[in-house]
Amino acid sequence: MAAGTAMTANAQMDNVVSVETTYTPTVQEAKKIDVLPQAETTRIKHYDVEYSLDAAPAGQYVFEPADVQMSDAVIAGAPKGFFTAAGGNNCNLLTRGAYGWDLSDRSSLNFDLGLRGHSGDVDLFKNDSKTWHQRFYTTQGMVKFEHRLSPLSSLIIRADGESQVYNYQHNRGSEDYDKQHNMIGGIDVSVTPYTTGIFTVGGHTRAKLFSRRCLLSPTTWELGDDKYDMTQHTWDLGLTTDLRISEQCKAGVDLNYQNIGWSDGGYASLYAFDVIPHFTVKNEKTYVRLGARLTFENGTELEYVLGENTTHNKFKVAPDVYAAFHLNPRLDFFGEATGGVVMNDFWLFQSLSPYWQLPFTQLQSGYNNICAKAGFKWNVIEGLYTKIYAGFDDTKNRAELMMPNGKLYQTPVMVADGSLVHFNLEASYDWQDKINVTAKGRFNGWAIDDNNGYYLDTPAWRPTVEASAAVTFQPISGLRIGVDYQFATFDDDSGVSYDRPTMSNLGASVSYKLPASTRLNNLSIYAKLDNLLGCDYDWYYGHQAMGTSVLAGFALTF
Repeated sequence: MAAGTAMTANAQMDNVVSVETTYTPTVQEAKKIDVLPQAETTRIKHYDVEYSLDAAPAGQYVFEPADVQMSDAVIAGAPKGFFTAAGGNNCNLLTRGAYGWDLSDRSSLNFDLGLRGHSGDVDLFKNDSKTWHQRFYTTQGMVKFEHRLSPLSSLIIRADGESQVYNYQHNRGSEDYDKQHNMIGGIDVSVTPYTTGIFTVGGHTRAKLFSRRCLLSPTTWELGDDKYDMTQHTWDLGLTTDLRISEQCKAGVDLNYQNIGWSDGGYASLYAFDVIPHFTVKNEKTYVRLGARLTFENGTELEYVLGENTTHNKFKVAPDVYAAFHLNPRLDFFGEATGGVVMNDFWLFQSLSPYWQLPFTQLQSGYNNICAKAGFKWNVIEGLYTKIYAGFDDTKNRAELMMPNGKLYQTPVMVADGSLVHFNLEASYDWQDKINVTAKGRFNGWAIDDNNGYYLDTPAWRPTVEASAAVTFQPISGLRIGVDYQFATFDDDSGVSYDRPTMSNLGASVSYKLPASTRLNNLSIYAKLDNLLGCDYDWYYGHQAMGTSVLAGFALTF
């Protein structure tokens, strides 16, 4: 839940504005319909606290690849740039700035740079009277060039860089040998779908690098063994095509290629090539896309007798189906069934926990046989939207965390086959930009069919119930007050020596934009508080909440 909730908070940094006020007679594409409408007033998420104070607990943190974390400085209705800086107890730090230039009527250049996390001495985990120095922060940078080829299509060239540093809450002291350092970089070149009216084509190529230097393991800082250090590189190339058959029908074939390799000779390079034929029907009431994902992969299989991996060629088929039906002006039905290869790479491990440990054998690629969900999106009354849906996932070699043997320094990763049934309820309400209420709830029903890891253990700390809610109130112009809450319970497992406690986090927020009559009409001040109840819970196993957390600062737009 910590990883999932934090990923949600990080996703709020991607300042892509999407405003939907009411339903229209023309149904949306099914890939976009699984999103609750926003308020009529455009909001700039997370960092521009003048507009939004979405729940993003100051004590909550997750490491995500830079390419999904950095935002664009120039967006519809937003100023050219912004700067924010904040600090607080528990060594909380936040600083970020961005600016965008219009080079011409068709071209723009954006920059984004920031640091956030925790860094400083903490009066916890003392060793021989030494104060523990907490390192849990990331520095990020992004530059993006965009050239508009047409009103509907753009060429985008984007480069990201990120430095991640963290240590574990143990009693080793404040020396350099207690931390882990990751360096992440990426370049992305893409063309958003370009259309001639009859034929549409788009594509992308991405190159990413993840270099890992781990000093958390005792075998590293006591024996000099660097088996936990490795560099990973990935390539992703994609091509999308569509040919219009009639006013309502089109067909095409999408292609996608993934390649992943490591610096260590003990890990074999892997690739997967996808061919996705599809047929689409769209009219005022219906959107249906029927497709199949044909995957050609050279993957790994673990030989238990030898305790090592061998490479095998594989061919698999998974659905690629989306549907949406506009039942009436206030009600839509949506559904989807997808699948395909999931590379068990460093990016995926890092989303599970920043304290993941490399296995002794190479993990096989994961594969989603099917991930399906279906439900309704309902405009109950003006401003009130709700979404109710259920889903079923059947996966092979799903990456999971397992409980380490003995003292924890890192959390090992394993793979397992299994399924998941989940039930979800989401709702949002907006009233004249004075009151905003959001709520989410999810129940997970897990099943494990087989353990494919080197260790015959069971996955640990799967969330059973996940829930969150947030309320923002604007009593007077410029002043926003918010309350938010996150909750999660985890599966009990008799084979795990540590039962992860229930997560219960009550937070509050406040921001005030100085009146426009002053010279500082683009300045806001804000504060965010978390764990007001002082509960004991884990953001991750290995990173515990340290009491009530406070973050306060300012945001300047220009």
